[in-house]
Amino acid sequence: MGLLDAPPQFARSTTGPDGPVHYVAVGDGPPLVLVAAWGPQPGTTAWLTYAGVLERLGAGCRCIAVDLPNFERTGPLTFHEPAHDPAARAVAAAMDAEGIAAAPVVGTSMGRPPGSSSR
Repeated sequence: MGLLDAPPQFARSTTGPDGPVHYVAVGDGPPLVLVAAWGPQPGTTAWLTYAGVLERLGAGCRCIAVDLPNFERTGPLTFHEPAHDPAARAVAAAMDAEGIAAAPVVGTSMGRPPGSSSR
């Protein structure tokens, strides 16, 4: 397991309309969705972005931290549309896989627009 990888007990994946979506699930309680930023390849991941706060947030929330398309194990995906569209679909796919109809969303940098438009 490298710095970018979540420990296996937290790593999850599902298949969305555009292919595989990787995310991290930590904690119990009301859902909180966290969306990672984009960065240069290999880029950032949900685990790398949020590992420092997931234990504390997970004490009171069910945290779902989503990797955006073409980062970690979400994708690969070639798209010819605004980048936020497939990113929002990836967030929605992770939420669907966890049975989450609606939740507060935290997004860093480019992670904010896909999070806010996924539901």
